[in-house]
Amino acid sequence: MDNIGAGTGEWVLLVSGSSARQAHKSETSPVDLCVIGIVDEVVSGGQVIFHK
Repeated sequence: MDNIGAGTGEWVLLVSGSSARQAHKSETSPVDLCVIGIVDEVVSGGQVIFHK
Protein backbone atom coordinates (compact mmCIF):
# COMPACT_ATOMS: atom_id res chain seq x y z
CA MET A 1 0.00 0.00 0.00
CA ASP A 2 1.32 3.42 -0.96
CA ASN A 3 -0.48 6.32 0.71
CA ILE A 4 2.28 8.87 -0.02
CA GLY A 5 2.37 8.77 -3.81
CA ALA A 6 5.83 7.38 -4.54
CA GLY A 7 6.67 7.28 -8.23
CA THR A 8 8.20 4.54 -10.34
CA GLY A 9 11.92 4.15 -9.62
CA GLU A 10 11.88 6.08 -6.33
CA TRP A 11 13.60 4.61 -3.28
CA VAL A 12 11.12 4.15 -0.42
CA LEU A 13 10.96 3.13 3.24
CA LEU A 14 8.67 0.19 4.01
CA VAL A 15 7.08 -1.43 7.05
CA SER A 16 5.53 -4.88 7.11
CA GLY A 17 3.19 -7.01 9.19
CA SER A 18 1.34 -5.40 12.08
CA SER A 19 3.43 -2.22 11.68
CA ALA A 20 1.98 -1.81 8.18
CA ARG A 21 -1.55 -2.04 9.55
CA GLN A 22 -0.71 0.58 12.18
CA ALA A 23 0.84 2.89 9.55
CA HIS A 24 -2.35 2.51 7.51
CA LYS A 25 -4.32 3.34 10.69
CA SER A 26 -6.43 0.19 10.52
CA GLU A 27 -5.96 -2.85 12.72
CA THR A 28 -8.50 -4.83 10.66
CA SER A 29 -7.30 -4.11 7.09
CA PRO A 30 -5.51 -6.99 5.31
CA VAL A 31 -2.36 -4.87 4.82
CA ASP A 32 1.04 -6.61 4.98
CA LEU A 33 3.37 -3.99 3.45
CA CYS A 34 3.10 -0.20 3.51
CA VAL A 35 5.23 2.64 2.07
CA ILE A 36 5.98 5.15 4.84
CA GLY A 37 8.55 7.45 3.24
CA ILE A 38 10.43 8.47 0.11
CA VAL A 39 14.25 8.49 0.35
CA ASP A 40 15.94 11.75 -0.69
CA GLU A 41 19.53 10.86 0.20
CA VAL A 42 21.59 7.95 1.56
CA VAL A 43 24.95 8.62 3.23
CA SER A 44 27.26 5.80 4.33
CA GLY A 45 30.67 6.36 5.91
CA GLY A 46 30.43 10.07 5.16
CA GLN A 47 29.95 9.43 1.44
CA VAL A 48 26.71 10.11 -0.44
CA ILE A 49 25.74 6.87 -2.19
CA PHE A 50 22.31 7.99 -3.40
CA HIS A 51 20.80 11.42 -4.00
CA LYS A 52 17.40 12.10 -5.51
